Amino acid sequence: MERNKKETKPSQYRTAKFYEIILFSTNNTATNFYNFMMGFVTYYAVGVAGLAVFLISTLLTAMRIFDGVVDPFIGYVIDKTDGKFGKFRPYIWIGNLTMIGTIVLLFQTTHLVPENFRLYYFLAVYAVYILGYSLQTTVTKAGQNVITNDPKQRPLFSMFDGIFTTLFYSTAGIYVSNYLSSKYNGEFGLDFFTEFSTTFMVGSLILTVLATIGIWKKDRTEFFGLGAENQTDNIKFKDYAKIVKENRALQMLTLAASTDKLGSKIKSNSISGVLFFGIIIGDYGLMGALSAISILPGIFFNVFGSMIARKLGQKRTYVLAQSSAFLVNGLMMLVVLMGDPTKISLSNPNLMTVLFVGLFILATVQNTGDAMQISMISDVTDYETARSGAYVPGLIGTIFSFVDNFFSSFSNSIVGFVIAMVGYTNTLPEVGDASTPLLILLGIGLYLGGPMLGWLCSMIAMRFYPLDGKKMEEVQAIILERKEKGLITEDIHEVTDEFAVIKAEI
Repeated sequence: MERNKKETKPSQYRTAKFYEIILFSTNNTATNFYNFMMGFVTYYAVGVAGLAVFLISTLLTAMRIFDGVVDPFIGYVIDKTDGKFGKFRPYIWIGNLTMIGTIVLLFQTTHLVPENFRLYYFLAVYAVYILGYSLQTTVTKAGQNVITNDPKQRPLFSMFDGIFTTLFYSTAGIYVSNYLSSKYNGEFGLDFFTEFSTTFMVGSLILTVLATIGIWKKDRTEFFGLGAENQTDNIKFKDYAKIVKENRALQMLTLAASTDKLGSKIKSNSISGVLFFGIIIGDYGLMGALSAISILPGIFFNVFGSMIARKLGQKRTYVLAQSSAFLVNGLMMLVVLMGDPTKISLSNPNLMTVLFVGLFILATVQNTGDAMQISMISDVTDYETARSGAYVPGLIGTIFSFVDNFFSSFSNSIVGFVIAMVGYTNTLPEVGDASTPLLILLGIGLYLGGPMLGWLCSMIAMRFYPLDGKKMEEVQAIILERKEKGLITEDIHEVTDEFAVIKAEI
């Protein structure tokens, strides 16, 4: 029979305390501290450790692929975990402490290793760092599922995550471009990286404590999928392939997010920022100033987007944010190409300044889409539980990460290859380098064009993503039906027919 609104059981939704959503959303920002920091690792590897530009860019790409390869194994371990300290909390801390140890080794000892072994040492430490980073980021994607399944609350995770992400990246940009760069005379030396890494490790550690508090009460068996202790006992690692093959929502979301990520990683690469602001515009400090100016608008778009998602669903809101960002970036590209970017100045404002700054602020609408991706993973996890009875948030999160990392791993190589082609083979672009027509095109292409290509691909993928607001109501009703009937998967290869029967009944 078909359920109407009066027949929908309130118990099909698991709500959360407001503070739980707020605090756990800081886990993503805790790992963003390291993500941002490692965007500068090329400068350390080349300028301090003395490694070659293209070589290190290529190897960093390989390490990103390694990150993606180990992710599914991490997800499998998390899915099989259900102990005294929960499913997620142990991996938050193992991940964060591993990153602390490896970052200290990476930035404080690599340059001291004999030259013949330096590259191997760097890669070995970096590989262990990746394991720690993958552990904590997987918890962000997988752990939020237990906090709430209420369609009115899930977008709140995106909202707060977006707010914290906006605040972090804006203040981090100011910290580096205005404070550290000025303090160390624009040089990315050992002292720069010592202060940089220490500050960021402490910040990440504090947020990790807060995230642990946020998930503490929900990190229990009764909140895992169907609330049964044996719901993943019969799921083997080889069964993951079938889940991925049959879960269209997972396929399309990972494709959309990975192309987004590739574009954003190209833009956020420190070299792209130096090219665009330090050379094309001629004012590297402007990047930090604009980041500060765009904090409040970025927060506004996140809050506004969350409110829309509560009414229209996460899918429609995501597409709206990405299409808006695509349009704004396209207009910004035209302004820079058709005008004189060196006239952009906050101290001496003019028409170019007004147009560019206005569009830069509007472009923060992209933060809404970026944040929405993570909470959409929870929808995909619930879809799989409804479809098969299997609660595999680790799998869903790490498959997402695997494809995401595979695509985004090429960002360093793309940037490294591009600048090597114009003559930067043993050095990197520096603030104040002479601007040429070729560098202008490259800077605009990397900083603005890269994200646009990613958004275009993600919008196409979303056309085939099935989980709109109406579909998610159906999914939660199916999960409730499974709980009441005790339908836990015994054979992953029979789940499709079982899913169809339950769907027909409700």
